[in-house]
Amino acid sequence: MGLNNRYPTVIEAFLQIALKKAPFVTRGDYSGTHLREMALWEKCGITPGEGWYLFYPGVVGNMGALRFAREKKAYMLTDTASFLLSRSEGEMKVFVKSGLAGELANIFDLTLVNPEKVPSSRLKEASLFARWLRKEGGSTIIAEFGRNTYGRELFVPLHN
Repeated sequence: MGLNNRYPTVIEAFLQIALKKAPFVTRGDYSGTHLREMALWEKCGITPGEGWYLFYPGVVGNMGALRFAREKKAYMLTDTASFLLSRSEGEMKVFVKSGLAGELANIFDLTLVNPEKVPSSRLKEASLFARWLRKEGGSTIIAEFGRNTYGRELFVPLHN
């Protein structure tokens, strides 16, 4: 726990990691997670250094990187769903939590592709899927996903 029995902010956590030169695993792959991490280091005014800043050598995304971080006993930026799906609970701890807003918000979007620009796109099917996602069928599945297995949802629909 952070100060006053609360979770630290992500900036406080990153500053403490850098100050202590605690091992930190980065995906280093320019994925959304990696880009967010780089923006956070920049916001802290820190350039991660050799010795404690560890590049994950694989290409398995968050799941492989979490295994690597566990092996190295290192910190890592990841989303809640990946953390829970990796079954890291018990072996790893969450030090910073975020809701739907703020520096750790992880929003997924569905974008329909213009068939004039990408002829292989299937606008009719994509539109049907988008409508289904916005209605109760899709939002209910998203809202319930993971609840039975993890005791909480892994994703939160932004609108119904």
